[in-house]
Amino acid sequence: MEAEEVKREVRITSGVTFQKRIVSSDPDAYAKVNLEFEGLQESRVAELRDLFNKFAAEVEGMLFEDTSLYI
Repeated sequence: MEAEEVKREVRITSGVTFQKRIVSSDPDAYAKVNLEFEGLQESRVAELRDLFNKFAAEVEGMLFEDTSLYI
């Protein structure tokens, strides 16, 4: 039996990823926030970065609010 050749397509892009991992004092409580995109203008990237940071701050506040009930 001949080995089957495996073909893979590899695509390299100039994508952007924003990533935050938010951890509370409770070792079992964390949130991970990711935003990935590609092909956008720099002005849109800046706008998305600001929105991402605001959203991540909101998530952080909710996580700390929920876990502070157990401290």
